This record gives sequence, C-alpha cells and structure tokens, in this order.
Amino acid sequence: MTKKCYKCKEVKPLSEFYCNRSKKDGHQERCKRCQRDYFKQPKAKKQRRVRHHTDRQLVLNLLGHCCALCGCEEERWLTIDHVTGGGKEHRKERSTAGTYRDIIKDPDAKKKYRVLCYQCNDVLPLCDSEMQLLEAIEREHNRIIANFVATVQEANKE
Repeated sequence: MTKKCYKCKEVKPLSEFYCNRSKKDGHQERCKRCQRDYFKQPKAKKQRRVRHHTDRQLVLNLLGHCCALCGCEEERWLTIDHVTGGGKEHRKERSTAGTYRDIIKDPDAKKKYRVLCYQCNDVLPLCDSEMQLLEAIEREHNRIIANFVATVQEANKE
C-alpha cells in the first residue's frame, strides 16, 4: 500500500511513514524523512509547545478555570467537553491544538464547550439524568479522596 506525504507530496510505501494509531490509516501524515526534518527544528518545537500551553490557558480563561459539574480547580485535571458531543471526531480532524484555536475563535464557545475534570468527563456518558450524574460524580470524588487519605496515612506510618 502507498500513501502521499502531506509535506513533500510524494507517494511512498506505508513503510516510509511512522505508525500513529489515532489516524484513520494508522500512519503519520508526513513521511519519515519529512517528519525528522520537521522535528530537527528545535526552535519550532519549543514554539509549538509554548503556543499549545498559551492556547490552553486562553481556552480555560474563556470557559472558566474549574469543572462545570463538581467545581474542581486543579488545572492538570481539567479538560474541554463538547456539550453536544463529537469531541473525539473534532480532535481527530483538527488535533488538540487545532481544537483550542477553534474554541478561541468561536464567538459562541461558551454554548458549545465547557470545562470538566477528567473524572466528571469519564462519568458523564454513563448517566441518564443530571441527578444520576451528580450522584456518580460524588461517589467518584469520595473514592479518590479515600484513596488519597489512605495513601497519606500509610506514608505517615513509615
């Protein structure tokens, strides 16, 4: 099988592309040579990382710095939820960085997206009603707190 490189536009065998399970065909968009050339640019790599962090901060500022359901404010646990669904497809199509830029540019962002912590985001699809969701979130958070307290108590015993 063959594939066309996004960067050099050459058609090459799939063995010339790195694997990427998140892509439809299971391979990167750039061939190995173009991929290596791209990542050899240290300044560009640093700029991508800084831009990604900056875009994430802008999105959190826009949508709020806490989980819309439980109020969790721990930034490393926060994620963006597509209120109407379709987040996985959006990220596959645009990447996480592209999704952040879409949210920043969207004037109706607060209607389409919200900030959730990972626990609430995991529990959300399993619930039929808001009350069931809130009960599930409370159970999940109580479980996490109990595990944390047990770990701290165990560490203090030593």
